[in-house]
Amino acid sequence: MKYFLRNRLWFVLLFCFVFANSPATNAQINKNNKKSSFSSTGNKWNRFRYGILGNVGSDLNNAPYIGFGFGANQYYGVGNLMFQQSVTYQASFQHVIQHNIEVSIHNNFFGGLDLSPFVWGANAMFVFNENKGQLFVRPDVGIAYPFSYRNKASEDAKITVMLLYGYNFPLFQDRDNLGVSSHYITLKILFSLFSYHEI
Repeated sequence: MKYFLRNRLWFVLLFCFVFANSPATNAQINKNNKKSSFSSTGNKWNRFRYGILGNVGSDLNNAPYIGFGFGANQYYGVGNLMFQQSVTYQASFQHVIQHNIEVSIHNNFFGGLDLSPFVWGANAMFVFNENKGQLFVRPDVGIAYPFSYRNKASEDAKITVMLLYGYNFPLFQDRDNLGVSSHYITLKILFSLFSYHEI
């Protein structure tokens, strides 16, 4: 039964992700029957940002995981759409030091529909110490700042902040979860070091 439920969850997550990011989906249509654009000029363009991402994660029962890594995001010039990826290393200083490597992907749209300022996504988190390790998969939802990118100040913003709530699913049922509980809060802050436009 557990095997069946776990595989069904994977199928649902995969379906939602593929549908939400399908190139065949359309962006929002405004009152003038034109696709909306977050560019202050109204032109279609994409901005790519790369930088250092700070990450704090906690289940509120134990010492938080704190760390940093690499982050990248893209703002698409139609529909106020944002897409962000990151890879981080974190550590938690409990009775033993525990380490955490996390890969995450988030966006603020579903099927081309602008959900701003809300975001959703998924994380793969490997928690380990010198003796044990456990891999978690965590879908999550939350809120992101800037709330939209329809003005020049937001387009040029150097910092992106996400506050997320997720639920951890341990991948190996026969292993110790190393004190990590199901409910999890994450704060991600991306400091952009360089960016470029693609027209």
